[in-house]
Amino acid sequence: MKLQIKLNGQNQALDASPDASLAEVLRSLHLFSIKKSGQNGSGSSCTILLNGKPVPGDIIPIAVLKNANIVTLEHFMQTEDYKDIKEGFEQEGINLCGYCNAGKIFTAWDIIQTYKRPTAEEIEAAVSGMSFCCTNKKAYITGIRRSISLRTKRIGNMRNGRR
Repeated sequence: MKLQIKLNGQNQALDASPDASLAEVLRSLHLFSIKKSGQNGSGSSCTILLNGKPVPGDIIPIAVLKNANIVTLEHFMQTEDYKDIKEGFEQEGINLCGYCNAGKIFTAWDIIQTYKRPTAEEIEAAVSGMSFCCTNKKAYITGIRRSISLRTKRIGNMRNGRR
């Protein structure tokens, strides 16, 4: 099956079996932030942004992706939003294991995009289904709040002509 998508900001033609998962296709394109998981969407290791929302790439069939906008962690790591999240996590002492990075980072980004000033309860609800093997849940929530503060400060400085 041939289709066009936008992948990491670039138009990309894909030719793959319609039942191939997005994760399989992205890995074939040497995008390795998408880890192999249980093929059931339960882990966060295969998370990508699909049209601006974090989703498990291992359960998304390629057939439903015509004209989709897909962002992988490789691309996202080049953004200012990623830098805010990374710094917020570092300030809280969070060191992700490497396997779950995409899920933890994209979930944090989604929370930041969804809520301007989320409460601890809103963040707690947004992460309720996540596994916290490599980091502490409380630290992760605090790291997200720190990331929001950093982003707010950065955007305020940009509006005031400072970098």
